[in-house]
Amino acid sequence: MIEILINIASMSFWFALATSGIAAALIGLFFLSAVVCGVTGGVISGIVKRRK
Repeated sequence: MIEILINIASMSFWFALATSGIAAALIGLFFLSAVVCGVTGGVISGIVKRRK
């Protein structure tokens, strides 16, 4: 009985770990894309302003 509980606990632990890892990866990708978009927009607007 105790072994079954330990197995369930370890499974739920790994599941939670995987879920939080996926969430962290998604948040990281979101921030990375936001930074890249911001930098790209700043560079493009800077080039446009220089041409004028």
